[in-house]
Amino acid sequence: KRIDKYSTASVFGNRYSVYEEYVGKMVDIKIYPEKLVFYYEGKKICEHERCYENQKWKIKLEHYLKTFRRKPGALPGSMAINQAETKLKNLYYCYYKGNESDFIDLLIYKHENNKTSEEIELAISELINIGVNEINTDKIKAICERNPIDDIVLKYPESEIEKLSIVQLTIHTSLLNNDSYFSSNGGES
Repeated sequence: KRIDKYSTASVFGNRYSVYEEYVGKMVDIKIYPEKLVFYYEGKKICEHERCYENQKWKIKLEHYLKTFRRKPGALPGSMAINQAETKLKNLYYCYYKGNESDFIDLLIYKHENNKTSEEIELAISELINIGVNEINTDKIKAICERNPIDDIVLKYPESEIEKLSIVQLTIHTSLLNNDSYFSSNGGES
């Protein structure tokens, strides 16, 4: 099948999206009872759940990142955001509505670095847990890209100075957060 100008292929009356770079190119489609798998020159390029309705468009948000990069204002009312996986939709509406360019940057980062929606959600949870008020792509990237060795160094200090420094930082953090560090550790508040 040839990919049309909308970056879709028609299969049994329904349209299924592929990445924009395949517009005008011929692709092979393997049709299974539960899914369709698209190939270009023998390489798998995407997969869709098969739709048994008629005249439906099955659009994946990640297939249109180049267009949304150029025209981020087109994202809010698009079929792509409406059909996006629930986790991505929630992420957009909770943290990025009104900041579509940054959301597209996050999706590009997610795609280029093979990050899952779960990894992005974990990074956001961690940001919230450490008290970050404004979630954005740069902060999510920082959490996703940090070196796990940094966590090990913090969890297992080697010298007495490191141990005491961590205790002091914990006390100062508790004071700044109005926590009762001393009462929960047997001391006076």
